[in-house]
Amino acid sequence: MHAALPHREYLLTGHIVCAKCGSPVVGSCLSRKHRYYRCRNTRPTAVKGKTCDARYIRADYIEEVVWRNVKEVLENPEVIIVEIKRQADKQGKQSLQESDFKKGIARLEKSCVTTGNRRGSLYHC
Repeated sequence: MHAALPHREYLLTGHIVCAKCGSPVVGSCLSRKHRYYRCRNTRPTAVKGKTCDARYIRADYIEEVVWRNVKEVLENPEVIIVEIKRQADKQGKQSLQESDFKKGIARLEKSCVTTGNRRGSLYHC
């Protein structure tokens, strides 16, 4: 009987995209030890060949960078309001209703709780 490999989680899968081609970034474990993120297009599939040459990124490194930024935002909530206003201006809206702010902040809070729970259960290779 084969021993089961430990379950690996990639907290950023579905949340980040490749800086080179804009495709989704997915988790990948190399040598059954090291967790990485890679662009989905760095490997050929049955329907298309490799279309991106982006490098792999160590999962521990990029997750730490993201968590550092999340912590900074949580310690300075005004950053969220500034970003929501910037996005609204970018979309050509003149102003946001207070309810729009509340909805956006509620979504961010829910996402932070969910991500925080996943981080607590993270298994390393």
